[in-house]
Amino acid sequence: MLYVDNKKLISSDNHKFWESEAKFWNNYGKIYRYLEVSTPYKKMLKEISSIISIKNYKYWLDAGCGPGTMIDVIMQNQKSFEKIIGVDFDGVMIDQATKRLINVPNVDIKAGDLSKKLSFSDKTFDAIMANLVLSYVIIFDNKYTGSEALRKTLEDMYRLLKNDGLLVWTTPTENVNFNKVFLASWRQVFNPFTPQYIYYGPRILSYALKIQSKGKLGIYHFLPKNDLKQIMQDIGFKDVSITKTFAKQAYLIKGTK
Repeated sequence: MLYVDNKKLISSDNHKFWESEAKFWNNYGKIYRYLEVSTPYKKMLKEISSIISIKNYKYWLDAGCGPGTMIDVIMQNQKSFEKIIGVDFDGVMIDQATKRLINVPNVDIKAGDLSKKLSFSDKTFDAIMANLVLSYVIIFDNKYTGSEALRKTLEDMYRLLKNDGLLVWTTPTENVNFNKVFLASWRQVFNPFTPQYIYYGPRILSYALKIQSKGKLGIYHFLPKNDLKQIMQDIGFKDVSITKTFAKQAYLIKGTK
């Protein structure tokens, strides 16, 4: 029997849990765009942009593309890209990304499950983006949970990269406190000219705190910096760098194959 939490209370065949998990991300996806306007999120995007703008990469994968935000970031910083493929498992996110990018040539949005090996061939991509998603893979290939699920997900990213390919990804820190992200966003939340954020800001925080709680239970995998670096190096990534971002509540990680 496989368990997906530290206390071994949630088994991998707990259908009620998986139904609740799917509903959680589906509902969160409906309001996720309001997180993107926050100051910490915008700063994180700038820091990601500074990494990917150094060199041009032709073929991109956005793993867990969400509403397509990171694809916009890639396009803004990679003027000579030839193909960007975004994959996500959530229907709401896929619909949002498709509508956002439907008229953009050389960009495809596909359904894809990061908890299994993706269907692309080895060494398909020059670069991969994965923003706040890989640590939420609870079980990989129906065999691995906990930090091993994260390791296996990263191994699949490594498999998909060409030699010298780039992986850029983010994950909450081991002691993440999303209240700090909310406090750093007070200008957006309490701006009288954008009253919708007064409503959606606390709702987004409530989702974030649930994510934070699942990290503490070991359902999601928020690892210390040294552990993340060791996993990356064990897999084979070179030039691994890890810095804090998102109001210092997430790690921004870069590595090359």
